[in-house]
Amino acid sequence: MPGIKTKSQIEANRAVSSGRVRARLVLEDEDLVRLMRAEWGRRIVARLLKNGRNRSKNFDTHSLTMARHVGVADFVQVEIVDRIFDLCPETYAPMIRENP
Repeated sequence: MPGIKTKSQIEANRAVSSGRVRARLVLEDEDLVRLMRAEWGRRIVARLLKNGRNRSKNFDTHSLTMARHVGVADFVQVEIVDRIFDLCPETYAPMIRENP
């Protein structure tokens, strides 16, 4: 039947999709390493880490919604720092020294 996909077609589509996702993640990792190797890039990352929570919408009259906003902002910053430590840990200390 023309509209129905076989199991192997579905698995092939998933493999292609996961390959694209992996390729995008590798590219993002390379971009982060490139940023952290340059002084101007470390300045940008330090500013994002320092001002990330200040610029996000944290206040809400509903306490659980406000807690979620704060948690998401914290998660993004923690994820960036974790990726820095995984990919290029030697660049974290210079970033902190250069951007007090």
